[in-house]
Parts: sequence; C-alpha cells; structure tokens
Amino acid sequence: LEKNLSILRTVRILTTHYPQDVQEIYLAAINSRPAQLTLIGRAIIRSEPALMHDIVDIALTIAPDQYEQIITMAIEAEPAYIDDVVSLAAKHHPQRLDEIIRVAISSEPQLSNSVIHSAAISAPDSFISAIMSTLTTLPDATVNILTAMKDFLSGEQSETNKIKISNTEEQWQVFIRQSKNQGVTKEEMRWFQKQGYITEKQLATVYIDSAE
Repeated sequence: LEKNLSILRTVRILTTHYPQDVQEIYLAAINSRPAQLTLIGRAIIRSEPALMHDIVDIALTIAPDQYEQIITMAIEAEPAYIDDVVSLAAKHHPQRLDEIIRVAISSEPQLSNSVIHSAAISAPDSFISAIMSTLTTLPDATVNILTAMKDFLSGEQSETNKIKISNTEEQWQVFIRQSKNQGVTKEEMRWFQKQGYITEKQLATVYIDSAE
C-alpha cells in the first residue's frame, strides 16, 4: 500500500489477485486511510462484487456509527446484493431496522421488495414497528412498501412468515393508523384483514369517519 499508486487502485489490484486475503487488504487500507473507509470499500466491491459480504461486515464492525453511509455505499456499488446488505446491517444493528429500511429503499426504490423481504426475515420481532416508522419517514414509498409486504406475506412460505412477524393487536392498530395517515384507503388495507393479520373491528376503528 506504500507504492506510488493511489490507494484505490492498489486495493483493486490486490483484491483481484488475492481475493482470499480481502480482510487483511481492507484492514490495511483502512489503517492507512481511515477517513476513506467507505470509498475504499466501494472500490473493492466494484472490482470484486463477490467480496461485498466481507467488506460490509468488516466496515460495520469497525465503524458501527457509520452504518448509514456503509449501507448506501454497498448498495450503490452493487445493487444486486441489496438483500445481503440489509441482512448484515440488521444483524449488526437490529434496533435500527427502521433506519436500515429507510436508507436501503432511499438508495434503490425499485428494489423495495428485496429490502422488505430481507428486513422481515432478519428481524421479525421488530419488523412491524420498523415499517410503521418507515411509513412516516418515507411517505412517498408507502405504496411500494405495502406492496412489498403483501408480496412477502403471500409468498410460498406465507404461513411461516405470518407466524414470524406476528405482533400485538396494538402494534397492528398503529400500523393501520400510520397507513391511513399516508393516504392508504380502507379497501387497500382489507388485504391484511382477509389474510388474518388485522380484524374488521380494527379497520372500522381507524377508518370510522371514512366512507372508503
């Protein structure tokens, strides 16, 4: 890393020739240029996409407070691995699932389905709470988020998924209210009622003044 080559070019060359040593290469590069942690990580991922998991895991371990920048960097470098990025971030920061979802969807709105699927599987206990928060912070993504939720819950493993993300009646009530606040109609919410996640009474309570 001390040669007269830019550090980015150096790490690209090294990881291309020695991918099995990516951890040592990345750590050495970060020690040399700590302020360029995400820049170096992006260079490695773009050069060798298959090393994304290692890079993100190392970056989140070394700089946990930079998780938003790391998530954004990894997704922008290789969107195809967005599932792994969300899963890794949720593993490191399960209490920040809402922020992880927000950052991931903001980075690649068209991949909302992948984000929601990975978030639900990675942190089922906090999934609904995270979605409620995300609906507030990303109101423009409400339709995409609800569509992704329906797709996940109606998948081949729907019965298993339903059990995994089961939450309290109060949490689902807040979910309905948040959805309504973002413009979701009663009829659009009926899908969740038909699938057994919410009740007609819960819908009626929230949409009491709505003709929809």
